[in-house]
Amino acid sequence: MTTLFTQQCDIPNNQFAHLMPRTAATTQNVPLSAAQLTNAATENNEHYIREIENLRKQVKALQSKQEVLEVEKEELVNQVSDLKALMKRVAKEGEKNLQHVQHQNCLLQQRVSSLESGLHFSFEFGQHFDQVCDYWQTLE
Repeated sequence: MTTLFTQQCDIPNNQFAHLMPRTAATTQNVPLSAAQLTNAATENNEHYIREIENLRKQVKALQSKQEVLEVEKEELVNQVSDLKALMKRVAKEGEKNLQHVQHQNCLLQQRVSSLESGLHFSFEFGQHFDQVCDYWQTLE
């Protein structure tokens, strides 16, 4: 906050030089009366008071803007943390589904291998059954 404030409110040294009281004494070396000095000081003080009020308004505006930005930042941080949690849940679900698919794949591979072995045995012993069938057909 301090850095933002100093960047936004950086005032050059000569910014208020034009506010110095300009009287006849500054242009001519004529002594001023007490009333003239008091009047010039009062005008100068009133101007500084207005400047201070303007600066206070600017500070309040910047503080309110900072509060809004902090709220937005907090919302974004919450959104990021929610998205991280969602990503973790999705990753866990994906891993769970992957394990299920791998298990199903393993079961299907076992079934395919048992059917292949059954088919191999049926081809191997199928000739014997064909011979038995041919024998019985010849007898009829």
